Amino acid sequence: MTARPAAAHRSEAQRPRLVAADRRLQRQRSRHHAWLLGGVLNGAAFGRDVIDFNYNQDGATNTGQFMVAIDIARFVPLATFVAETDRISPICAASKRLRGVDHIRLPGDRRRACRVERLRNGIPLPAALLGQLDKLAGELGVRKLRERAA
Repeated sequence: MTARPAAAHRSEAQRPRLVAADRRLQRQRSRHHAWLLGGVLNGAAFGRDVIDFNYNQDGATNTGQFMVAIDIARFVPLATFVAETDRISPICAASKRLRGVDHIRLPGDRRRACRVERLRNGIPLPAALLGQLDKLAGELGVRKLRERAA
């Protein structure tokens, strides 16, 4: 008697639901891996405990980073990757938005907008850090940051 894969016993009607359930499980697993690598492993906060450093400029953050370097050329030629990225990006950006979503951001969009804003208005610093830097400037005999901004 030979063993048959469990999938062979399932009806055609069951397969799409099982594939969808498997994809949901894979997404859940990948989320858990991100928490493990970007939170638990390096001692940073994750989930509800994360402080959004973009909106809380006055306190210390509890964030950590986990970075992975991937050599794209080991998977696909770099020119192919760039061409496909250039092709798919506008398609993704033009996707139908969910209710309450004003626009679809692609990787790098926020960074570019932030760079433009900071080149125009300067880099925001928490008041406590600015005070520390100005105190240090005074001790070193150099102009304080608050004086430079004026």
